[in-house]
Amino acid sequence: MKPRLLTDIKNQLLQLGLEVEPSEEADLEIHQTFMNKTFFGGNHHIYYDLLIGINSKDEKVYVIEKVSSKKSGISASVEVSSSIQSGRNVYRKVKTKAYGLDGIAYELKLNLGDILKTIKKIAKSQGYGFKFVLRKDKLVEAKYT
Repeated sequence: MKPRLLTDIKNQLLQLGLEVEPSEEADLEIHQTFMNKTFFGGNHHIYYDLLIGINSKDEKVYVIEKVSSKKSGISASVEVSSSIQSGRNVYRKVKTKAYGLDGIAYELKLNLGDILKTIKKIAKSQGYGFKFVLRKDKLVEAKYT
């Protein structure tokens, strides 16, 4: 059941335009950079990290999410700032560019809250629970079940 759930989650996240990879710490991971906006010749990048662990013993999907952003721009002065946001509900609309097999760049728009909603929906449809965790212990434990 775990391989099917991993495949379903991975395929749905790939359809959202995310780069999903196997993980050493968990079952799957995402490390994605989004361009939120450009202003006065500067940039606002959002870095999104997600670890997904599936525990087949207690039938739960565990996730850890981290969102950080870096802004840089020139107006009257130079501003460079960085902040970290983590929590259950990240509802931030972002966009990124992905290149298809044809070499053409496609702009992808995504609400970050949709990522966790998608994972939770798939887990529930296969009889698994969904839990947002703050430490990696549960993910490492889940990887080896």
